[in-house]
Amino acid sequence: PDVVEAIYNREKRKDIYAVISGLGPRAYLPRVLHEVQSIFGYITPEAFSNIVSSLGLDPTDVIKVITSYREFSADPSGDIIIYICKGTACFLRGQPHISRTLSAVIGADRGQVADCGIQYIEMDCFGVCHMAPVVKAGDTFIPSVDPDSIPRLVEQLLKGVSYENRVSFLNRIKRVLTRGHKRILKKKLTITGAINLGNEKELIGCGVAIDANGNLTLAQNGDGRELGKLVSRSVSFEYVTASGARSIGSLIMDEANQVTAVVNFPNIALEEAVKHTMKPLVVIRDHVVAVRMENEVYELGEINSNTVVVEIRDGDNGSITFDGPNARAVLEEERGIPTRRHEEEDPEFIKKQDRILLGFAAGVDPDNIDSYIEHGGYQALKTILGLNGGKRWTSEEIMTQIKESNLRGRGGAGFPTGRKWEGLYRAVVTVDSKDENKDSIKLIVANGDEGDPGAFMDRTLIQEKPHLLIEGMIIAALAINARYGVIYVRKEYEDAVRRIENALFQARRRGFLGKNICGIEGLDFDLEIRLGAGAFVAGEKRAIMRAIEGKPAEPTLKAISNSRRGLWGKPTLLNNVETFANVPLIIQRGGRWFKRQGYKNSGGTKIFSVA
Repeated sequence: PDVVEAIYNREKRKDIYAVISGLGPRAYLPRVLHEVQSIFGYITPEAFSNIVSSLGLDPTDVIKVITSYREFSADPSGDIIIYICKGTACFLRGQPHISRTLSAVIGADRGQVADCGIQYIEMDCFGVCHMAPVVKAGDTFIPSVDPDSIPRLVEQLLKGVSYENRVSFLNRIKRVLTRGHKRILKKKLTITGAINLGNEKELIGCGVAIDANGNLTLAQNGDGRELGKLVSRSVSFEYVTASGARSIGSLIMDEANQVTAVVNFPNIALEEAVKHTMKPLVVIRDHVVAVRMENEVYELGEINSNTVVVEIRDGDNGSITFDGPNARAVLEEERGIPTRRHEEEDPEFIKKQDRILLGFAAGVDPDNIDSYIEHGGYQALKTILGLNGGKRWTSEEIMTQIKESNLRGRGGAGFPTGRKWEGLYRAVVTVDSKDENKDSIKLIVANGDEGDPGAFMDRTLIQEKPHLLIEGMIIAALAINARYGVIYVRKEYEDAVRRIENALFQARRRGFLGKNICGIEGLDFDLEIRLGAGAFVAGEKRAIMRAIEGKPAEPTLKAISNSRRGLWGKPTLLNNVETFANVPLIIQRGGRWFKRQGYKNSGGTKIFSVA
């Protein structure tokens, strides 16, 4: 089938078009353009023709949209595209020199396709300023790029995946798929200690085989028992227990070297603190493993390179310690201890910070709705709905708390949030003869299209606390009686987009979104993600509406207020991502408490990104 037609048919079956019925094909245009651009690398002439015919739009209107956004292009692209961030932080850290070096290596200027098929494009801020200067190839961000590393990067991209070459990569896949591959032993090691595996004493002295997939199996003097699968990002350390015995503890971490789980931690109180601290960071210095929480660094013990962490069952973890001269070299490679260490934040810099919002539901796994619920998530929503033992709140009661909090918009203008919500609550839906949808509904929009240099507050919240944003938007919808909401996010925030998409899916499955929210008959609300396409002006209140509607992102002079006629002509509440994220905290702790955390005319705290 035709690609454009397939995308179009899938898009128009989305729930948003059933709820807001009557919307014309222009509403489908942004998603169709994004997917065509992603598939072909540019809007090909054939795809353009099919877009015009399938959606029934004027060719001139489609051209205007394509030329309004940097993300879309009608020019043929290279086989390999390298994106170079030219944001302020990257510029100051040598981006111009990186661009010049890349241009010289491939023999082509910015935007041109080199003979080797590589094209490089300079992009506005990616919102990962802590990685500056950063380059993006495919879906991968390459941090702290040095001009001297550019020739090697180009060579690697031309070869293919970062194995020796494509042939070697395919051979590895074939070996993995070969029957009996599991019995191909890559390394043989002898156990000297084990934790959380069961019958640990019986394991001592046994041989272990590690296959190419990282699966550990008893091999020598053993019975073929499967022990688990190697956890790649982990580090282990020795410590002395209260009784004077030596023991082994382990930390599991993510790509940012932040602790995600622990095994056999030396101190119960410290273990609880690690679990409930925002971004506890692994620090390895002078062979000593430590964890930094806020402005304190806690040393845990000397690194033990002969120990690996294994995932054993139901997400649980254990550890195995080996003996022998090969263990240290082998396991250091397999465990993938980070070679690039994070610089510690200066305690003087962070000691006076009040991380109220970032500290809410601290330690939560952003990919797991159960983790958010265990840390107090969706309790504010349940309180409002009367599911925690009290009565159901009215819209006025919700807005009373927001007004008492003195919460102001976090997007820049600082307009009192309570007043804005009150205006939307009182707004009357007016239907114009030109309106595609004639229903009496209200909408809400979360503006995540931050484009200021060095600004990545919204990305941080969307990526690390997606359910907090969702819960805040649901509460806002209950306050103003909105039926549907849109989260507008920069296309460049691909990791954050994937995470919020996953969070929306989980929230629907658990009954927090969709029809009959939390089992309450007739209480319907859902959310849709719309991607930005590289238009800085799309952060302006009318431009963002036009962008969502499939029009060029242009500000409108003397435009009617969004509270009267916003998205698709409906009264629309527009707030910044950070503004919505503060709402559950206000409901749980109270508006007056939130007000005391700020200043006279502005309650709460404000997140700032420092690049």
